[in-house]
Amino acid sequence: MVDARAGSRSLLLVNFRPEYSAEWMQKSWYRQIPLTPLGREAVAALLADLLGTDPSLAALADSIHARTGGNPFFTVGVRPASRGDQPPPGGHGACRRGRDGAGRGLAGRG
Repeated sequence: MVDARAGSRSLLLVNFRPEYSAEWMQKSWYRQIPLTPLGREAVAALLADLLGTDPSLAALADSIHARTGGNPFFTVGVRPASRGDQPPPGGHGACRRGRDGAGRGLAGRG
């Protein structure tokens, strides 16, 4: 896909882990724009928007920040699933941890 865009007037944005390397990254037209990591407070705010502010979710931000290094793409990717890809009952941001508190998934409120 990257080589097919060579010479065209287009912008292709890709996201990859720091250890990734490819031949096209050595081309003269390649530019890397670093993504500054989010701090713990910003990760907490992102998760609060996605999952809600139920007190049972308070410990998730530190855990997810530690796992993702603050990368917002990875933060969204590793958040606990509410029920597959379906929004939780009560809608966006209406989650809480299950009764066992183990964090193996989220339950909807409402």
